[in-house]
Amino acid sequence: MTGPDGEVLELTAGDTAYFPAFTWFEWHVPSYVRKVAFCHTVVPTYARLPLKVLNKLSSIAERLYTVAFGTRNVPARRKAS
Repeated sequence: MTGPDGEVLELTAGDTAYFPAFTWFEWHVPSYVRKVAFCHTVVPTYARLPLKVLNKLSSIAERLYTVAFGTRNVPARRKAS
């Protein structure tokens, strides 16, 4: 694998690599390779705090509902990663 700076790096079984956004890498694959990729959209900095506040308020509301009514009738929400 050749990076944007021209550095050549060989990846072998079990290695992991990080590819920052807006960069390019050139691959030479001599034989079959199984790859797994994880892509995600980054939340802009200005939107992170309101999201954290909203998630915290939602969590507090769920706990208050549970205390007041004894059970949660809403589906469990997935924690954002």
